[in-house]
Amino acid sequence: MLPQYRTYENQIDSTFGGTSSIVPEYVVRMLSYRQMDLEYTLSQMIQILHAPRDVYKMASCRKQTKGQWARDDPAFVVILMILFFVTSIAFAIELGDGGFASYIVAILYGQMYLFIPGIVIAFAGRWVGNTLLRDTSRNTYDKVEFLYALDIHFNACVPLYLVLCVLQFLLLPFLLQKTFLAALAANAIYAFAAVVYWYITFLGYTSIAFLHHTEAYLYPMFVVLLYCAVATVLGSNTTRLVMGLLFRIP
Repeated sequence: MLPQYRTYENQIDSTFGGTSSIVPEYVVRMLSYRQMDLEYTLSQMIQILHAPRDVYKMASCRKQTKGQWARDDPAFVVILMILFFVTSIAFAIELGDGGFASYIVAILYGQMYLFIPGIVIAFAGRWVGNTLLRDTSRNTYDKVEFLYALDIHFNACVPLYLVLCVLQFLLLPFLLQKTFLAALAANAIYAFAAVVYWYITFLGYTSIAFLHHTEAYLYPMFVVLLYCAVATVLGSNTTRLVMGLLFRIP
């Protein structure tokens, strides 16, 4: 009798490209500290910054051993949620009016910033891969998993967090000035964040052997770069624009 893969359950769910119960069980594990390998997760986050290809090699090995590309340990997501939570508080302290509402708005925005674009990009990335970039000549029935597409987003969020949350926060006094140099620096930061985010996204999909022409995942990067270039020419400051959505910027 041949061995069988056991992911979380043995049933395949066509929507998420994984198992029929992996999403609820994944969420349940987020509430259990003992079921998360935090040390390994932190090492992966560090590795994404200097050797992102190695992180995706691990995902390929996971597919061979567990039958799925996506992580089954929610520790990565939990740590990101905590980091965005802490940074949201910091931005609220720095730019808020001191009211309780400003903290709530900042926290909600931080979590939405992490999840909502990620879900949209993951669905879009999965659809593009399975519909347009899948190499049908390989005679494979494999498809891009939604949860793996979401993993790719979370991987790319690590350097994105350092650039748009940490670096931008440290430079806020300069970036919020109404000068051309401040606008240039702010737009350059967002341009750099876009390059890093979409490059790591590109690497994630490139690691899937049955996809071809994965350079298509780099195209959104050029849209952001074009925006940043036009905004700079017009003297528009992206940092002031984004922060102005949440706080009263003088």
